[in-house]
Amino acid sequence: QNYPNPFNPTTTIVFTLPQASAVNLSVYDIRGRLVAMLLDDWLQAGEHALVWNASHLTSGTYLIRLKSDDQCKVIKAVLAR
Repeated sequence: QNYPNPFNPTTTIVFTLPQASAVNLSVYDIRGRLVAMLLDDWLQAGEHALVWNASHLTSGTYLIRLKSDDQCKVIKAVLAR
């Protein structure tokens, strides 16, 4: 998940990996366009946190996609100015 949500202009994304894995964390606008690539790296198992600064984007709903070797999750994040 991410917190706070809604956010302005930063939010923290927290996720847990059950095993070491290649991880891709990307953000899309509501139309499906990629607006930010936050992470594309190999991470060890455990809990991870990443801060996303969206100060250059407009208010709206964004989709944060976490993809790893064994999971793919999408969460909504609302940027409220």
